[in-house]
Amino acid sequence: MVDVAELLGALKNLGAEDQVTTLASRAAAAVSLGNALDLALLVNALQTVGAAQQLTALIDRDPAAHADLDNPSAVSSLLGALRAASAAQQVAKLLDRDIATHVTFRSTGILGATRGVANLLGALREAAAVEQVTALAERAAAAVPLHNFLDVLVLLGELRKTGQEAKLLNRDPTTLNDPKSVAILLDVLLENGGTQEQITALADHTSAVSVDEPAEVAQLLRALQRAGARAQAAALANRAAVSAPFDDPISAAVLVDAMHTADANEQLSTLLRRNPAAHVTLANGYRALRLLERLQKIGAHEQASILANRLRDEGSFDIWLSECHQERFHFGREADGGPAKPWDWEDLD
Repeated sequence: MVDVAELLGALKNLGAEDQVTTLASRAAAAVSLGNALDLALLVNALQTVGAAQQLTALIDRDPAAHADLDNPSAVSSLLGALRAASAAQQVAKLLDRDIATHVTFRSTGILGATRGVANLLGALREAAAVEQVTALAERAAAAVPLHNFLDVLVLLGELRKTGQEAKLLNRDPTTLNDPKSVAILLDVLLENGGTQEQITALADHTSAVSVDEPAEVAQLLRALQRAGARAQAAALANRAAVSAPFDDPISAAVLVDAMHTADANEQLSTLLRRNPAAHVTLANGYRALRLLERLQKIGAHEQASILANRLRDEGSFDIWLSECHQERFHFGREADGGPAKPWDWEDLD
């Protein structure tokens, strides 16, 4: 139905009114009444091209009574389309079918179930379906999947409007295994009055997160600091110090800085003993410069020297010179890589 909707729009733009009328009539008569998303797309398209007669014909087929209610995203689209078309009787009939009970939470279509439920809650609220909003919010808070954290955040925004966010936050967050997600959720709890039990439970969950993304680990370390979860921060820093990869110099720089800020000195020493300066990639010298600056800032002079010399030897002499040895090489560089002896213009004769 996406193709039909686009074709209707294209024909309208070309001024092919007879073609628009023919295609609109065929689509209104043939669209499956069980596919809520196709119905929503066609209702919107018929409105857009001004096919009022065909829209009436489609509404007369009673789509609200037949549309499948499984997919929350599709149902929210249909509800919005019917409201935009001022099909008040169809809107009422759709709401009378108890949408909140029938939608499922399995991932379907382009949007996952969690984002789809959030969209449906918003659509039901706009339709003033208060009881449906309450019923769906209760179901979603207790059972919606937590796999996609960005979708969970969107859903939390809707649940806060119904007072159901605590039920979601009290659920076991073990499906959130990336440190960035846990960090964001910790901040959400801190900023929105999460209980100490919720904060502690989530902080404890950091023992299960991956440390494969150093920058995300750094983000979580900072969130744990803000939450006052020192023991959990130390445990995460321990794991990152021994196994976090540091091929990307910026990610390594961010992690080094986070450990330093968190006073995780022991863990930072462990990390530095793994010699990140010798292993980070130098494909972009200015990215490596970020790490060099951090190493200098925290006093890791040996690592800073290793990285600086790699920059010099691997084609980034200008960066190395400006950051480390500008005074030493004031008179230039000898063929063996050492600094040139002082000279003046008379020596050039």
